[in-house]
Amino acid sequence: MTALKRTAFVLVVSLSLILTGCGAGNKSALKQGPPCVVTRIAILPAVAALDYDNGPVSPQQTKSLNQGVRTMNALLRQKFEGRRGFRLVSEDQISGFTGTLPLKALALARMVGGKVGCNAVLQTTVRRYRERVGGKYTAEEPAAVAFEIRLIEVDNGRIICDGKYDEVQQSLLENLFALAKAKQRKFSWVTAADLMRDGLNDKLSSCSCLADMLKK
Repeated sequence: MTALKRTAFVLVVSLSLILTGCGAGNKSALKQGPPCVVTRIAILPAVAALDYDNGPVSPQQTKSLNQGVRTMNALLRQKFEGRRGFRLVSEDQISGFTGTLPLKALALARMVGGKVGCNAVLQTTVRRYRERVGGKYTAEEPAAVAFEIRLIEVDNGRIICDGKYDEVQQSLLENLFALAKAKQRKFSWVTAADLMRDGLNDKLSSCSCLADMLKK
């Protein structure tokens, strides 16, 4: 094999190890309503969405989703804690406001937002969180993450922004259009936490109301 052919072969093999892009899922554009007029946003703790429609949920699925919720809550704290115009709300605070009263997600968000003096609320729902199996360059199974965010106006329940993120990391050979993201991720298999961080940044920057307030 000539030196040129060896170089080409190494390049192809290297690229085949690299992933990134949308796999079995997709990243939907974030839907936005009329111009944002909110001044203070309550950040609710993330919740897990267990899909019972597709059969029994295994203990492993529950464990993975709970880990995803913990990861998302850590990312939300990193993003919003101490920032002007945002208020992180804890599980204990929500329990204190609601007691044993069962409330649907929208009603809960509006009630909590009003209790903490905010005129909008950010809800986050984790639907999938699968860690990669293997190392950065030799993953046997890629990481996968899916979640939704929703920004709700407290007074009238209007949805200001609503978006979903769903990504299964792929090799570059599986998705040849993902070169830019592969370079950003240094041609390696990333962790589920990395995918979630990328997805959260993407959704927050896509919501003009949130993006503008984060710049202040």
